[in-house]
Amino acid sequence: LGSTRVPLLGSPPSDPGLATLLAMEHGPSLPSDKKHDETLPMHVGSNVVKDYPCSVLWAPIPLVTHLLPFIGHTMVTDSEGHLYDFAGYMPGSGRSGVLKDVGLFGDAVLTIRLEAKEGVQPQQFLEDWDLAVRSGTCASERKVHKGIVSNCHSHVCAVLNAATRSRIPAVPAALGWNILVLGFMVMVFGTWVPSGKGRCFRLWFYVWLLCVVAWLVTGTNPANLFLAQVSALTQGGRL
Repeated sequence: LGSTRVPLLGSPPSDPGLATLLAMEHGPSLPSDKKHDETLPMHVGSNVVKDYPCSVLWAPIPLVTHLLPFIGHTMVTDSEGHLYDFAGYMPGSGRSGVLKDVGLFGDAVLTIRLEAKEGVQPQQFLEDWDLAVRSGTCASERKVHKGIVSNCHSHVCAVLNAATRSRIPAVPAALGWNILVLGFMVMVFGTWVPSGKGRCFRLWFYVWLLCVVAWLVTGTNPANLFLAQVSALTQGGRL
């Protein structure tokens, strides 16, 4: 990619589209994609995550995550920590389905940091990563949210699959980045976001709230029920 800095999303309207940028980088022989030339304006907030550039971030979805802990909202940051998350395109709105510096469900609680593969210079990795973020976001800007088919995981996977100079862990290297692989990687290899307080409380708040309500209504401490069950299993030789 050379030393040219790839413009980030959210640039002024005069910023060239992805295909135009690629043509400038690689020469006029590269065909132009009209769909990517006509990028849609984005909703822009102020939630820049400078401590976690080039990262995948995961935030709990209230109630949904607490019932199904492996389901959450994934986002991705560029080399400067600008946050991009998929909300879904609304036909006729004239706005991109990807948000910038917003974070639909609040601050992230888990993260995976992407690094340069062996032999790749840091600047080359950063430029390639920014181009991948732009490519994945342009590809997702007109996609309607379809639940488990087209969602925030799809957007992040588009970015990860476009990043050619990042080190790929063993599982996605074998299977490729897809919705299931991304969810597995976040749940198993994601690290807790240390900055700020209350991350664990946010993740499990509704579970604790249900326990408190059960205690008040039935007069039974759920913790005592859990300990009694563990004791019964231990005595029965099943633990």
